[in-house]
Amino acid sequence: MFNLVRFVDWPPGAFSGPDSPIFIGIMGRDPFGRALDEAVAGEEVNGRKVVVRRCTGLVEAKGCHILFISQNEGDRASRIISALRGWPILTVSELPGFTQRDGGITRFYVNEQKRIRLRINLEAARAAGLSISSKLLQLADVEKTSAIGSEPEWKICRSEAGYAKVSAGYGEKSREAGAARLFCVLTR
Repeated sequence: MFNLVRFVDWPPGAFSGPDSPIFIGIMGRDPFGRALDEAVAGEEVNGRKVVVRRCTGLVEAKGCHILFISQNEGDRASRIISALRGWPILTVSELPGFTQRDGGITRFYVNEQKRIRLRINLEAARAAGLSISSKLLQLADVEKTSAIGSEPEWKICRSEAGYAKVSAGYGEKSREAGAARLFCVLTR
C-alpha cells in the first residue's frame, strides 16, 4: 500500500504546508500490523515524510491522504465513501464491489491465478481531485462504470507515443498507440 503514494498526485490544498507528511490511514481492523509502519519508517516521497495512523472515525480519516477501509467496515463502506466525497483522499480496500457499488477509488483483489491485482475507479479519483500515474494504470484494471454516475466525456490527450482518445468519465482507453502510457489529468 505504501507504493501507491509514489503514483498519486494530490492537489496542493491537500497539505497544510510544504513539509506536511503524507498520512496513510487504516479504518477498522488493521490487517497490516507493524509491517506497514516498518515499511514507511524513515521514508519520504516528494520531500514529505510518510506516516501511518489508525483511524477510529471520520474526523481522523479526513486528515489522511490514503485511507484503507478494512473488511470489517464492509457494512459502512458506502457511508464512509459518501462522507469523504470531495476530499482529496485515495480510498483503498479489499471489499468486493468497493470501486463499483461503493464508489471507492482503489481495490486490491486476488484473481483466478492467485495473483494480487489492483482495480481503479478513475471517475472517483477525478472527483477527489487526484491524478493517478499512467504507470500505475498500466498495472491496474480500470473501472468501466462509476458509482459517481456521470456520462463519459471523451478528450484527446498527448501520450509518449502520440495522441490518444480517453474517456474522462469512465477511464476507458482507446486502442490507439500509446494510450496505455498516457499521463494526463482527466478533467472536465
